[in-house]
Amino acid sequence: MARGFIHYLVVAVILAIMLPNGARVSAHVRRGFIVGLAAVVLIEGSDVIWWGYAWGWKLWGAGYHLLVFVIGALVLSKFLPQDPDLVV
Repeated sequence: MARGFIHYLVVAVILAIMLPNGARVSAHVRRGFIVGLAAVVLIEGSDVIWWGYAWGWKLWGAGYHLLVFVIGALVLSKFLPQDPDLVV
């Protein structure tokens, strides 16, 4: 139970550290990466903690899922407004 709490705390810390900082180059891709990273840590980490999967196996899936979020953000950034302040 304590490992699960620590796991969720790590996800919250990742979001708290990365959201205020950002590169001006592409805010949409950065947001996609941040959300993807949070989802990967939450989902893949949960499998390791609660179901006992091996870290090596879940790291491959984590890399794949993070790449999917980044590619999705790249595609969506073509259709979203260029000014990130317009996206509320």
